[in-house]
Amino acid sequence: MRSFRARYAALFARADVLRFAALSLPMRMPIGTVGLGTLLHLRELTGSIAFAGSIVGAQFVAMAATSPILGRIADRRGPRGVLIATGVVCPLALAALLAAGPLGLSRGAILVVALVVGASAPPLTVLVRTLWRMRLPDPALRQTAFALDAVVLELAYTIGPALIALAVAVGPPGAPLALALAFTVAAVPLAFTAAQKMSDNGVPVNQCIGRVETDQVRIGVRGVLTPSSSAGMLVNVGDMITVNGWDNIDRFLVIK
Repeated sequence: MRSFRARYAALFARADVLRFAALSLPMRMPIGTVGLGTLLHLRELTGSIAFAGSIVGAQFVAMAATSPILGRIADRRGPRGVLIATGVVCPLALAALLAAGPLGLSRGAILVVALVVGASAPPLTVLVRTLWRMRLPDPALRQTAFALDAVVLELAYTIGPALIALAVAVGPPGAPLALALAFTVAAVPLAFTAAQKMSDNGVPVNQCIGRVETDQVRIGVRGVLTPSSSAGMLVNVGDMITVNGWDNIDRFLVIK
């Protein structure tokens, strides 16, 4: 217990750690709100839970399919462009899904829009873990930060559905998806804010996600994808790869 307290005391003694951990929670809230909000909204709109469920499933399949592609682009060019693009496209597509009724979208059009929502989901979980690695060169502190990050992620999975339930109870029919949209709109700007804070504090940029160049990494990724795909699992490859790169965070991530 003493070691546990000492590790977290040392972590929170670092400048801006608590603020970054607090920012990382709302950044993750789309994880716990978009899927459920979409399900409830489309169930209300179409009267079919089967259709709504199939749309949410397709949305997550699109997310799983494009995550390796977005990760690869970020590996080669840095995450700034990926975050800007997904931070614009995903909220716009989600807004179109929210307005599917007034827009008179057919079921086929709703499917296409949902696929865009999933395909353009910002890779914020990978970014947060990368920023933790940048902020904490000490392996022991980094391990403690990753444990804290896992708790924050679980909080997003828990608090998100609870907020959606509250929106259902007290709001109009579109409130759950509108709440998910609000979190999605805020997520990427919060990511840039968090990165800016770290840059302002002179964080040495090392041990980041860099270019995926080696045959060993490629073989490792294929080895993970093959059994996972056969088991029907959705895999975010970006969470599995850690290689070195990005020698200037201001160039790649922070907007001056």
